[in-house]
Amino acid sequence: MINLFWIYLIPIVGILCLIITPAKQTRLLKLISLNFVGIQFLSFLIVWMCFDKYVAKFQFVQKIIVVPIWNLNLVIGVDGISILFVLL
Repeated sequence: MINLFWIYLIPIVGILCLIITPAKQTRLLKLISLNFVGIQFLSFLIVWMCFDKYVAKFQFVQKIIVVPIWNLNLVIGVDGISILFVLL
C-alpha cells in the first residue's frame, strides 16, 4: 500500500537537509535538492500509476491518530483533482 504521509514528508526532510548544509557548498546544495526532487517525482509517479481514475472516491486514504484523548486525527487521501497536488 502507498503511504502518502511519507510522500508529503519528503520535501520537509529535504528542506531540513538544506538548512544544515553550509551555504558555501553550492554544489552539494544543488545535489541534495536534485536528489530530493527526484525522490519526490518518483514517488508521485508510483502514486499516479497506482491511481484508479474510474473510482469516484478518495484513494490511498490513511488515518493517523495524533492525540487520541481529544480525538484529533489526520486523514490523508487523494482524489482525481488532488493527485496533481501531490506533485507540488
